[in-house]
Amino acid sequence: MRHNVVALFVAVVGLGLVGIGRADSFDPSKPHAWISVVHGSIVRSVYDSNDIGVGVEWSPSGDEFAFSPSLENGNHAVFVADDYGGDLHQVWTGTDAVSATFSPDGTRLMLDGGVGLSFVDADGTFPSHVRMNDTGVAYWLDDTHVVVVQRKTQHDSLVVVDSRTGTATRLPANLGWLNDVAVENGRLYAQAWYHDTEGVFAVDARGTIRKILANDVTSPLIAVSGDGRRIAVAGVLQPARGPSTAGVWVGTPGGRPRLVMHLSSGDVQALSWSTDGRKLLVQEGEQDGSPTRLTFSLVTWPASVRRYALAGKFDVLQDGVLASDGSAAYFSASAPSGPLAAWRLDLTTGHLASLSDASALTAAGEQDSEVVPSPTDPGTLVRVQDYDPFTFAPTGGTG
Repeated sequence: MRHNVVALFVAVVGLGLVGIGRADSFDPSKPHAWISVVHGSIVRSVYDSNDIGVGVEWSPSGDEFAFSPSLENGNHAVFVADDYGGDLHQVWTGTDAVSATFSPDGTRLMLDGGVGLSFVDADGTFPSHVRMNDTGVAYWLDDTHVVVVQRKTQHDSLVVVDSRTGTATRLPANLGWLNDVAVENGRLYAQAWYHDTEGVFAVDARGTIRKILANDVTSPLIAVSGDGRRIAVAGVLQPARGPSTAGVWVGTPGGRPRLVMHLSSGDVQALSWSTDGRKLLVQEGEQDGSPTRLTFSLVTWPASVRRYALAGKFDVLQDGVLASDGSAAYFSASAPSGPLAAWRLDLTTGHLASLSDASALTAAGEQDSEVVPSPTDPGTLVRVQDYDPFTFAPTGGTG
């Protein structure tokens, strides 16, 4: 039993563990998921049952997080807890799998999945639903409105939805194919074609289009800092003449992007900004499939670049996420001949550590499928661990 393993571990090394418990119907012979909040050496159990398929989303303030498991009875649910794993409450249940995303002010949740969009306040009140034949991909624009990108053959349509009234308005914006999309401060940013020019454009809730960066990078990945002051674009620049350049460019609205680093592989898998918008995490991987060699680079604006090429190859489940202060990168992956695990890369020393190896909280056969750092507190994480008895024959604890 995990309880006995944890009790022994606490007695030996002094790890603080709070709130261990299982659902009344928990069956250890079935697949299950365990969610915990980690504050340094303090770990609090939040949710442990035979429900599986959990996805975690923090509120922008870091005060709460939501997760959306697939229930054992075939339905799906959304739960919300505070940053210490307390005040756990269910805010939604339904037949469709959904992903839950907080509004910028953290008061409302968008539930994207099934036919249309559903909304509910973080305390479970004021639910609403907007039925849409073509949901597309939805992003919060501001505290009330959501923009939905509907993929079309020649161009993408943009629909703004009011989460309170359910009103859906198609914007007059007629952009060419939007490659990658990022949303910050009430604007949608995307690499696109508009009036025969290519670049990064911003669209607001009224449909006003503004060219932000003159950019010709092919199929780029885009990330906008939280304050909207810096835009990172990663990809391959292919000029009309001369060799191509694989790199990462950073620019400010209204200016031209500046090349801040060359890519070693040409394949960027993730970009992530620190809270203050001064540090950018760049995750690279090889293009020859999986497993892959991973390289993480920390770009400190405006000139410093530190690159960490990890030894071995990884099967990546969750791409790298930068801690709020830029001190570390977290990702979930399996190393060669090893189980799926949560990893922390110290971006000062370059030291890579498995969060699973040092924790007796990982019972036999449980694997870290997701680790999500708080957007405001670099020492706080949510861990999701899964167990599938059909793919693992337990031989004893790991602690």
